[in-house]
Amino acid sequence: MRRTSTVDIKIQAVSAAFMGFLQIKVVSFYGAASVFSSVKARNGHLQTRTSSPKLGAQEYIMQNWMKVVAMVVVLTGGACVQSNTTSGHPATNATSYRALGRHVVTEAGHLQFAWPASGIETRFQGRRLSVTLEDTGSNILDITIDGNTQMLHLKKGQHDYVLMDENSARQHNVTITRRSEIFDNGLTELVSLDTDGQFLQTPAPARRILVLGDSISVGFGAEGADENCEYTPETGAPLRSYVALSANAFGADLHDVAISGRGLIRNYDESPDPLMPYLLDKALPDTQTDWDHSAYQPHVILINLGTNDYALGDPGEGFYTAYVKLLGTLRAYHPNARIYAAYSPMGVIEPDRISAVEYTKRALETRRKSGDENIGYIYLPQAESGHIYGCAYHPGIDSHKAMADVFIDRLAADMGWAKTPSLPRP
Repeated sequence: MRRTSTVDIKIQAVSAAFMGFLQIKVVSFYGAASVFSSVKARNGHLQTRTSSPKLGAQEYIMQNWMKVVAMVVVLTGGACVQSNTTSGHPATNATSYRALGRHVVTEAGHLQFAWPASGIETRFQGRRLSVTLEDTGSNILDITIDGNTQMLHLKKGQHDYVLMDENSARQHNVTITRRSEIFDNGLTELVSLDTDGQFLQTPAPARRILVLGDSISVGFGAEGADENCEYTPETGAPLRSYVALSANAFGADLHDVAISGRGLIRNYDESPDPLMPYLLDKALPDTQTDWDHSAYQPHVILINLGTNDYALGDPGEGFYTAYVKLLGTLRAYHPNARIYAAYSPMGVIEPDRISAVEYTKRALETRRKSGDENIGYIYLPQAESGHIYGCAYHPGIDSHKAMADVFIDRLAADMGWAKTPSLPRP
């Protein structure tokens, strides 16, 4: 079954002698012949192997498109496929995949994504699964098949990647998600998804979590050996971050709106890059497309900002003022959500640590006085032993587990949620 840019229309004629079997393939065009690649596992990573360019019958179809459209309309009783550029959940066939995280659906019906752990989830019965992706060639995806995750290094341009090719057909659950960040170079675009078998229903979870954060919530450098390692996209681990672990513990859907280095009122290096309150309203990081907040109403919102604001010292009263405004904005967008303002200790030392906590708690108290009682403060500790630090003193895997444990316990107590993990995570 082919989705988005590739439309397969298979029509079985009532009379084989009259019509036979007609298959029309309309293939998305990117100005050049599509290059098809295969993928194999090696050293824990999914690798591509490029074959010779493969040209379809696109020119013929485009030249005769009126005849094709007329034939399809007659044979299908007027049914057609439509796609519009939207932010929010795409109006696509629920039996193929569901989108994970914020995204944009292009006019061609392709799915663009870039936030950490965003992408798609699909379930299918079959032996083979392939995906067509468009990328800048600098990004890495996490391919999780039945709970086992491997990295896929994407190539520049549009390519087919074979994610699974087994001897026998069975049921599988697969997620295709971003590991690299927006600054690792651009957006990833899902063009189509194919299986030799049948796509199954992929229902959305009943619980929803929204996170607004920075590198800590991204999982920046979490798989790095220690605090002295240099960050690479391979060391990032969105699926092993405390937010992903927490969402998975409850089988909850997650929108992780976070970028390393960004702050509430100033960025880590005082760069002019967009701040997180601005990005809250965007469908994709560092783009102009607005996000439709009505498309995703979370039950829980977690804000974990401040580390970058304090990188150059106390940012002053403006931090408190901006925090109050952010809390009010989130409440306006999501009237029924439980909102948490979190603090985690990475990189902020006394007396700045005291200042950051005081500003955060003051902002919460200001909102309470205005009548908003569905808010709370949460402290997220680092681990006391084990893999405490990843690259550049960011939380290591055990620190992410420690933070997740605190957040999970708090959600269980405040929300009454029972632990119902959706999938095993690495």
